[in-house]
Amino acid sequence: MAHGEIVEETIDGMTYWLPADRTSDGSASAGVYLLPPFDEYTVAYKDRGAVVAPAHAPLAASGGVFRSIIVVDGQVAGTWKAAVRKGAMEVIPSPFGGQSRIEENAVCTAAKRYSDFRGLPLAES
Repeated sequence: MAHGEIVEETIDGMTYWLPADRTSDGSASAGVYLLPPFDEYTVAYKDRGAVVAPAHAPLAASGGVFRSIIVVDGQVAGTWKAAVRKGAMEVIPSPFGGQSRIEENAVCTAAKRYSDFRGLPLAES
C-alpha cells in the first residue's frame, strides 16, 4: 500500500525502509520532535543504533523502557518532562551532554505543538 512512498535501502548490511521524499543529502527530515515513552520511533526496533548513539542509550531508557525523548534531525538528543503548573503546560528539556544540536527555539516550537495538543497554554520560560 505504501509503494512509491517508501524506498528500501541497505546501509552497513542492514535493510531500512525510508520515506521516498527524504532530503537530498539522505538525512532524515529536519526538525525537533518531543516523543512520548513507548513511541514507535524507538520501541518498534530491537536494534536502535540508527537513532540512538550507544553512549546515549542508557540516558534515553530506564530498565529497557524509553523515557519521553527529544528527537533532533532523526537522532535521539535528549529527554523531556512535562508538568501542568497554574493551568499552563511546562516542558522541561534535558539534552544529552555535549549536545549542541538542540536549539532552544526549535524545542519551544515542539513544546507549543504539545501544549496545543493538550489544550493548554505553554508556560513562559
